[in-house]
Amino acid sequence: MHAQRWALAGMLGLFAAAAAYGMRADLPFSRFATEEEQVFYAVKFGTGDLNPHYFLHPPFFAYVLFGLYGATFMIGRAAGVFASVADFERLFFTDPTLFFLIGRIFVLGLGLLGLWLFFRLAHQLYHRTAIALLATAFLSVSVLHVTAAHYANTDIPMMVLAFLALGTVVRVLQEGRLWHYGLAGLLIGLATATKYNAAWLGVVLGLAHLIRTSRAGAPWRERLFAPKLVAGMGLIIVGFFLGCPYALLDGKAFLASVQKLRWELMTSEYHFASYRAQGSGHWFLLTSVLPSAIGAPLTVVSLIGLAYALWKRRPEDLWLAGLVLTFIGYVGTWDIIKPRYFIYIVPMLLLVAARWCVALADRLRAGPLRVTAMTAGWALLVALPVQAIVRFDRQVAQTPVSVRACAWIQRHVPSGTPVAVAAGVPLVPNEASIHRQLEEIHAKGIGQGIRLQRLARYVPSLPAAYDLWPLPYPWREDFDPDDLDFAKHRQAGVRYVVVTDEVEQYLADPARYPVHAQYYTAVRDTGRLVQEFRGQRPDVDPGLGTEEYVKIYELVG
Repeated sequence: MHAQRWALAGMLGLFAAAAAYGMRADLPFSRFATEEEQVFYAVKFGTGDLNPHYFLHPPFFAYVLFGLYGATFMIGRAAGVFASVADFERLFFTDPTLFFLIGRIFVLGLGLLGLWLFFRLAHQLYHRTAIALLATAFLSVSVLHVTAAHYANTDIPMMVLAFLALGTVVRVLQEGRLWHYGLAGLLIGLATATKYNAAWLGVVLGLAHLIRTSRAGAPWRERLFAPKLVAGMGLIIVGFFLGCPYALLDGKAFLASVQKLRWELMTSEYHFASYRAQGSGHWFLLTSVLPSAIGAPLTVVSLIGLAYALWKRRPEDLWLAGLVLTFIGYVGTWDIIKPRYFIYIVPMLLLVAARWCVALADRLRAGPLRVTAMTAGWALLVALPVQAIVRFDRQVAQTPVSVRACAWIQRHVPSGTPVAVAAGVPLVPNEASIHRQLEEIHAKGIGQGIRLQRLARYVPSLPAAYDLWPLPYPWREDFDPDDLDFAKHRQAGVRYVVVTDEVEQYLADPARYPVHAQYYTAVRDTGRLVQEFRGQRPDVDPGLGTEEYVKIYELVG
């Protein structure tokens, strides 16, 4: 028992060090757009409007962040740091470092909690400390989970709720009491209110129920409509609305967002530059997505472990295999497949991998040979993910090129200068630009523009603000061909154009992206490249590439 605690503590410590390394490098900005979204929603809730008005990502984590920010404000006010709520809000718009750090430290803590919960779940399923320790060791070096724990995003919070739900679903499988169904349903609902792909846990609950009741030989109809299962499924809905109440109170906006999300994931017309399945989605998932999360050797061993679980056919094995296979079967039909969709599925693959590895080790005679073989096998399996984590930490600790470019512009370009800028470069718009962007938002009906409205209050106190003309990527909902009208920008006096590496993908495919290709070709032909910033992009997802850059052109003539 003493050795087990030391082993777990070592895993937690290494995971924390890897996930925390370089956490401040991109601040006061964020590399991760959805992290920025969650943090802003949490700040916006402080205005008294708890309706996110936009449900592409559910808001439960933002509500939790709101609570953390509220506690921070109260402590700061008691200490004399903040005189009013306006002071606290001003800090967000002038230097949001504190807000990101609070969220990131909280998520890192949840990541550590998730490792412990996973150990408990693994032991609950197989009652072998060796399996639970090995599975947790695999998870602690998963690059997917280390990188997710680096940001104040919804992935790790959802994973923790998923582990809590799965632990209760296992109780359904093993004991099947009414309160197990009810608690599992509530936890699944809250997890779904954190991130939508947790909704698949409802299928997992149903699968556990069917496997358990199959022993009784009851008819299918009775099993499918058993009161316990109906109660559990109903409480999923209750839990979801508890965590995302405005999905009910503002149903029209919620349904519109869900429809948009479904279109993005399941249609080839969605112009996202990365994560696109090449050929078969299932093959892309097995050859690109999973290896990017845990490495190719562990992916292969996980698949062997999955086959082994199906061969053993214990109820726990069938349930675990069904959990993984149904999710992979469904998500593999999507056009866009991101590794973080598998944040709670990858641990289950690692669990079956650990189970098979321990079964294999049990066949070896106890002694030095067995210890040597197990140590060498473990080292071989984790070598690639550890290497990927080290590479990620080195890259993420570097100041992003967008931040460097922003600092250069602030030093060399006078405040108020008209600048056309691609998304991702965090320049501050002046009042004229804010007014123009708000008009576009309202005309297109794509939001309320609350962030811009609040920012307008603090622009005069910021060191530099520019007359920005945003250059949206084709996959953004605010994209309009009129936004890339080169002649209009010249007429408006645009002096500089700031582009990012994603532009190259549009230049390389002018048939698909004619507006972007035409605009950026005109910039290259008539502009003068005055500055370029290059760096290594944290390399964790398929399709993004390893190099990022920002180019600044000055329009002449």
